[in-house]
Amino acid sequence: MMEGQTVSEPIRSTRWLRNQSIDERTESACIPMSFTVARLENYDVERGDQYTRDIVFNWLRNYEDHREKGTGLQLVGTHGSGKTHLAVAALRAVIRTYRQCGRYITANNYIRALDDARNNDGVLPDNYSDGNLLHYLRSAYDVVVLDDVDSVRDTEFARRELTDLLESR
Repeated sequence: MMEGQTVSEPIRSTRWLRNQSIDERTESACIPMSFTVARLENYDVERGDQYTRDIVFNWLRNYEDHREKGTGLQLVGTHGSGKTHLAVAALRAVIRTYRQCGRYITANNYIRALDDARNNDGVLPDNYSDGNLLHYLRSAYDVVVLDDVDSVRDTEFARRELTDLLESR
């Protein structure tokens, strides 16, 4: 048994995760309620811009090549410009179109989970609904949306862990 794993909660493979229904995979992506309607089609180009929307659209159209090469997306912009909307729309599209699995998480929640595991002998406490969250984020999910990276307190631990996640994906 791997560290952090419990008998009632086996670590599932990416293949097992992908074989869930589209609705189960979409639900397990933990998309915030305020973004459940986020689609490329309803992205407000007046708040953001058409160029960025087109970049995301083209990335999705060539997703299989990008996945093979390990090419991700990094969305940068001002507060309220629609970065989260586009990221969630891309996550949903990958899950629903390419039968992938993924997860939305804020950078603060990721760092908090790492810190909770670090302070609990490498195991996430029971208040986490998914005890394998960190394992899945690092290796099992095809797409991870890491939101609000700029809101994380700038510490050596946070920089190291965020860099490690981004480089491992």
